[in-house]
Amino acid sequence: MRSSAAKSALIVDGHNLLCACYYGLPDRIRSVTGEPIHGTYGFVAAVLKMIRRFEPQALVVCFDAEEPNFRNALSPTYKANRTLLPERGNPFAQLPDIRRGLAWLKVPWLEIGGVEADDVMGTLARRLAKTHRVYIASMDRDLFQLVDKRTRVYSRAFGIETEYGPREIVARYKVRPDQFVDYRTLVGDASDNIEGVDGIGAKTAARLLEDFGDIPGIVANLGSLRPRIAAALAESRERMELSKQLITIRTDLENELLEGDFSFSTETCPGTLSVRTVMREIGLMT
Repeated sequence: MRSSAAKSALIVDGHNLLCACYYGLPDRIRSVTGEPIHGTYGFVAAVLKMIRRFEPQALVVCFDAEEPNFRNALSPTYKANRTLLPERGNPFAQLPDIRRGLAWLKVPWLEIGGVEADDVMGTLARRLAKTHRVYIASMDRDLFQLVDKRTRVYSRAFGIETEYGPREIVARYKVRPDQFVDYRTLVGDASDNIEGVDGIGAKTAARLLEDFGDIPGIVANLGSLRPRIAAALAESRERMELSKQLITIRTDLENELLEGDFSFSTETCPGTLSVRTVMREIGLMT
């Protein structure tokens, strides 16, 4: 149970959670009409569990918009490694049911055209952290750059729940959260089709950042590095600049939708509420 004296806010990475549930649960979970609803069932179950865990006074689920965003304009290859799926195998076909479930639970959700959910979450996290302890629910490691004393990332993988604060980031990656963008710039991000610097892996990147603080500090000291590493960094300067822009999450978006009311009351979602009750109320199960 969370302390009632400390207000908490929960921000959920909607697409990330949907994919985890869709591919993590069997499609034999079906609606009354025989359609697969495993993504929806898992999503609602996960949200209910997180509400019980964090008892948030503010809550919002953020979804990616279909339209291209500024990263696509910067790099046509950004996320180009992600293929489109046929309708019957497309997790996003279950989004309408998920949104009906969220509406029944009175859970706010947000999607802004032409804006990536990461940037929506980053902006909301910074705003809500002024008055709340913020928890961002996602398995996307890019969000580790948002971690600070008032903001943590919560993930659940293979049944293991983990909260990442500054101490946990340092323990796992040997870099501070404020160095995480530079760390990812050096090692790359295969999931988003972002190349790193050739020959620089996790250990080398962490050591360079420990010694020199950030990428400008590393570049200013190329002469003190091993020739192979120095040459790779020198050859990758333009690519590093682009990669850093792609990886950096915006926290300064201006949009009227971000001014909405994301307050939430756990009274509307008692601890005894079951996922099957929600499925029944929105017409998917009997």
